[in-house]
Amino acid sequence: MDTHKTLSALILVLTAAFAQAGWTQDKPAGSKERGTSSQRRPAATKEQGFTSKSFRYSVAAPSSWILRRDISFERTPAGKSFPVELLMIDTQVSLLERTPVTYIRVAERANDKAGIDGMTPIQIPFNPDYESLTVHNIALWRNEQKQDRLKNAKVDILQREKELERRIYDGTITALFILEDVRVGDVIDFSYTIRGANPILGDRYAGYFWTAYSAPVKAVHMRMIHPPERKLNFRQVNSPGVSLRIKEDGPVREVAFDAADTMAIVDEGDRPLWHTIIPGFEVSEYASWQEVSDWASKLFKIPTDLSPALRARIDEIRLQNPAAREQVRAALQLAQEEVRYFGVELGVSSHRPAHPNDTFERRYGDCKDKTLLLTTILRQLGVEAVPALVWARRGKLLASVLPSPRAFDHVITRVTLDGKVYWLDATRNYQFGSIERLGFYDFGKALPVGNASLDDVLPPEGYVNSTRSVETFRVVTGKEPVQATIETTHAGARAENMRAFVASRGFAEVSKLIASDMVRRYPTAETDGELTVADDKATNEFRTIEKYRIRDFLSYKNGRFAIRVDGGQVLGAVPLPKAVNRSTPFALPYPTEITDTAIVELPEPTPFRPSEPVVIRDPSFGFRSAIRAQPGRLTVDYEVRTLQDNVTAGGFGAYLEKLQRIRMNISTSLTIPVTKTPEAALDRMRRAWDIASRTQRSRDISSALSASQRLVAAVEQTNIESGRLNDKQAAQAYLDKAIAHSNLYEHDQALADLERALKLAPEFADAHHARGVIFNKQKKWSEAVEAFLTAERLSKGENPGYQERGEALYYLGRYAESVKAFDADISMGKNRAFAALWAFLASQRLDGTGERKLEDLLARTDPESWPGPIARFMLGKQTESELLKAAEHKDKSRELPQLCEAYFFIGQRYLLRNDRKRALEFFEKTLETDIKMYREYGYASIEAERLR
Repeated sequence: MDTHKTLSALILVLTAAFAQAGWTQDKPAGSKERGTSSQRRPAATKEQGFTSKSFRYSVAAPSSWILRRDISFERTPAGKSFPVELLMIDTQVSLLERTPVTYIRVAERANDKAGIDGMTPIQIPFNPDYESLTVHNIALWRNEQKQDRLKNAKVDILQREKELERRIYDGTITALFILEDVRVGDVIDFSYTIRGANPILGDRYAGYFWTAYSAPVKAVHMRMIHPPERKLNFRQVNSPGVSLRIKEDGPVREVAFDAADTMAIVDEGDRPLWHTIIPGFEVSEYASWQEVSDWASKLFKIPTDLSPALRARIDEIRLQNPAAREQVRAALQLAQEEVRYFGVELGVSSHRPAHPNDTFERRYGDCKDKTLLLTTILRQLGVEAVPALVWARRGKLLASVLPSPRAFDHVITRVTLDGKVYWLDATRNYQFGSIERLGFYDFGKALPVGNASLDDVLPPEGYVNSTRSVETFRVVTGKEPVQATIETTHAGARAENMRAFVASRGFAEVSKLIASDMVRRYPTAETDGELTVADDKATNEFRTIEKYRIRDFLSYKNGRFAIRVDGGQVLGAVPLPKAVNRSTPFALPYPTEITDTAIVELPEPTPFRPSEPVVIRDPSFGFRSAIRAQPGRLTVDYEVRTLQDNVTAGGFGAYLEKLQRIRMNISTSLTIPVTKTPEAALDRMRRAWDIASRTQRSRDISSALSASQRLVAAVEQTNIESGRLNDKQAAQAYLDKAIAHSNLYEHDQALADLERALKLAPEFADAHHARGVIFNKQKKWSEAVEAFLTAERLSKGENPGYQERGEALYYLGRYAESVKAFDADISMGKNRAFAALWAFLASQRLDGTGERKLEDLLARTDPESWPGPIARFMLGKQTESELLKAAEHKDKSRELPQLCEAYFFIGQRYLLRNDRKRALEFFEKTLETDIKMYREYGYASIEAERLR
């Protein structure tokens, strides 16, 4: 929960919304979303309140029955660490009148600017169809001095239908009070009364009073007064330190509690929906579920006065479907697919369903409308059916809560057929197949209308909710693209969710999303034909078949082939939580079974090391992976099955450990050398580094670096000549070889290799980028810019070469464009220090504003870490000798490159001062390091040539 943004609204509706809640089940799968409506109202006159048609609130003093309390401005122990600190929440309810009267007072302190945003504007929601709002007081306390802010507050009435995006219109509006001049440390103190309740709920009261909130509270007060003859039942929830006080004074009974210095509720997230963390007291005037059932029976009367159109449709279902099971399926299909989900829940319509004739005629309705229509049709067909109230998301809690209508937010249908019970939801879309194969949604408990007790909502015997994926990779030769086929079959609720997903997003977009997931796993995968969908409605299975050509399934890296397959889909059943230190259960998708089988078919027998199956068991899931090797065929199976809908807090540590083991076993890979490493080049490199490590001389270190580059070139040349690489792999080999020759300043050979790479892969962005780097070294600045632009275009921005392009533009004297390129490089993230140094040089040449570039760099990075000392030197915050001292390192192979960079930028600083002699001196020192692999070496050569 976002503490400082939602806290005020949460406090304001804790009692009012509790009593007026209707049945507003979540938007059915696949339905289109609607935007919320918002109608702005003119400001009110505070002395008179506001009245416009049915929208009204008034201003008056609190009623005499309300107990007045003083605020304590003392801080709570943990209050300073929250944007908003609650000083007092006072809720008082009177049941002495025919309808409930609820008084709420809130005092809260802003500890920072975010807290001010969370406290203002003050929002008070209410439903004018059956509630009236009276505002008593809005005050601001500054330094414990009270200021009346009600008379100067800007007031609006907003019709903000938050439920409309769930396709529900209930008429709720919000009184909005905008306060001026609110500062950190101020306390806002406001109070109001809401009178009334939804008449459909009758004269009985039900509510929930929190004892703690999402921020610390100095004092929480609750007080309820009622006639003793009204029997109220209370249940304490997660609040052992708070107790109720009950006293009687003649015709009035008072029930109250007080809580001091309450700690903030901590929501670790990812909890099962049925697990509550909100401490408080539940209250209900209903003594049993039978009383709730009696109340619902008055609403869900099954009518017999059906319209000719509806009767004709029922006769059609009976005629076309001789068997009772088929009739049930057809009736459900009518309610789900032919009647769209939309509810107008104004006043009594929040709970009273529309007549089936009306629902059938207008072809829309919410859960109660659609359920009554379905139940009526089934009854006419002779099927035993009854509406059943459920709590859509937290049904498992029903067994522990107090009976009341507010315990439910959704209605489904219980059907009994051949002695078996089925739970049908008329609001679901895209359900097909027999009723045994329909997706099951775990509502936990239900109250069938007419029942005296709750029923367990259980899936049909043999119910399956699974995803099975078989991925086949056919390797024809090492040079040709691999042919991949992925066949995925969803069953049960997972099939229905996929249908809804395709319907809501469109086939083309879903195809792209599925293909993009494959490309994420294998970046060079290309679709080989359209996505094929096979929707088996008879079995309620939804199958997709994907075909791809993967150019580098045998990927090429460091002179070796690599093969990798994974079972990443199974991780969806055992996710990784956001909070790993838990005191609450962690939710799992249940029931769920995901299997992923990867098959690699090779052109010739290849030995694989055998391995034992990996089996990981936990009370909440089971995992198994196994590798099966046959001549020319490798099969890897991954399977996860959830066993319950949560991981207990006590078992969470073991779950994490097992999840880590799964992730270690979710991918299978092996590498294959392309050719044998050239022994002569390898031996020369070893000897060169042995000498360098002993002498620590710059020329020996330079020779060792050169020997390393020659080994790279030799390995790549051998791999190319082997004939085992496809064009993409050979192009990569030529690129790696070209970079090695470029580092050795063998530019002609490097460019020749790049030409070969581009002949094999004309759109190889990295090869164009490498050409640009070489052109920079050759002073072909315009050609370099074009090469970098080509690389950016071909890589779609992933290899823009901003810094290198900026350097070319710098030497062309196009400083404004150069600065823009360097800034673009800096904006790409961390480790852009050298781009900032070049931006400094270009900005100084352009307009003398370069220092800001380096100040920004030093503010983002550790100025002592390399190349921070260079930036400090360029800004005049460090001397030349201090910079050279910072470049020193005990490892000479690191010191020489840093000296190469330091000498170059010292020379550049002298150039900016127009001291050409000193600049030339340091550019020549750069060249003396002989670190040819560094760009500073090349640019120092260019600068020295200009100055000589």
